Amino acid sequence: MNGPRRDSRRAGSSRADPPEESPAALARTLRAQARAAATTALRNGLEQLEDAHGQHVADEVAGLLEVEEIFAGLHDPDRRTGSGAGGADDEPWVLKPLRP
Repeated sequence: MNGPRRDSRRAGSSRADPPEESPAALARTLRAQARAAATTALRNGLEQLEDAHGQHVADEVAGLLEVEEIFAGLHDPDRRTGSGAGGADDEPWVLKPLRP
């Protein structure tokens, strides 16, 4: 067994490469991850406010948040234009700046 090592993967191997995901599927996954991260950040921020200033302040801040604006940068161009998944939308994904 002192000879050269052979590659254990051979042509016709039963192990198949995982299928590639479409850009649309990758975008959906990334958007879901971004929404989850934003939701976690909001939750953590409100918990910190509650610890520092009390629940009444955290509740008031939560009431002032415009959730639509927070997630504005995560909108799908198809949803905005109404072109649907099969549309000929060549518009790039744009993350919109949030207003303070």
